[in-house]
Amino acid sequence: LFPLKDEKVDPKQPIVFINTESFLNRSNITRMREFLNHPDDRRMIFIKGSVHQNHIDAPLIFKSVTIKKIIGMHSETDARTVLDLNNKLMIHFIMSRLKMEIDAGLLTYLEHHESVIIEA
Repeated sequence: LFPLKDEKVDPKQPIVFINTESFLNRSNITRMREFLNHPDDRRMIFIKGSVHQNHIDAPLIFKSVTIKKIIGMHSETDARTVLDLNNKLMIHFIMSRLKMEIDAGLLTYLEHHESVIIEA
């Protein structure tokens, strides 16, 4: 978490961290936990089998697994699934905080993919 490394902040708003599995290490978790002092409004989530580049659409451009491996865009979890999960987790978080009714299809999708969602 280089951008947060030396920052001293005390945010008041709800926060969700959606990370790749490659970010799942003690140093990053320790730093993010500093922001989780209001558990009802804060979440830390990792998407199993994902890499950093999965959170953008670039991996969708390259079809070859070999090329994806060379440029660090290959992941165990399909890039489209990671993007969908990332977006749906954000929508779920925002709608929950705004006390809006959450679409049943969104909930079903997240439940269907719970094997790759790691809540820390």
